[in-house]
Amino acid sequence: VYEKSLLWGVIRRKELAIILDNIWSRKPTLILDYGCGAEWLSAFLERNGAEFIVCGAERLPF
Repeated sequence: VYEKSLLWGVIRRKELAIILDNIWSRKPTLILDYGCGAEWLSAFLERNGAEFIVCGAERLPF
């Protein structure tokens, strides 16, 4: 049985790899992060040079 935190880390690394492969190669990078939650992805990409417009929402309008 995998520990939840270990599996979560594996999933996050795979998710970041997909994002970096598909989005990060397109520079300049201005990203709209709507419903950004804890903003972990925005913070990670911002540390690596991306610019962001973030918008959190408690409830989506649709």
